Amino acid sequence: MQTFAIVSTSAIVTIAIMYFWDSVVRNYSRGSVSETSAEIPLWIPEAIMLFGLLVFNLQLLVALLNLFLGNTRHDGGTLGRLEKAADDF
Repeated sequence: MQTFAIVSTSAIVTIAIMYFWDSVVRNYSRGSVSETSAEIPLWIPEAIMLFGLLVFNLQLLVALLNLFLGNTRHDGGTLGRLEKAADDF
């Protein structure tokens, strides 16, 4: 079930990445700017979103690899360590 969830989410994110890539390239080549007094080039905020989607897709790939390799160790992160420290106290 996890494999299906990761693969389907990655597929959807990949479609979003392709859309944002096309939009960033189009706005950069046209020199499109926002309609405010700052006139921020529109490719900048879209490129930031594109970077976030790429990082998210990379995280999904790592999760899929960990699932296939059997690396399912999870310590609960910071909250898990805090709960363990509270239990030890």
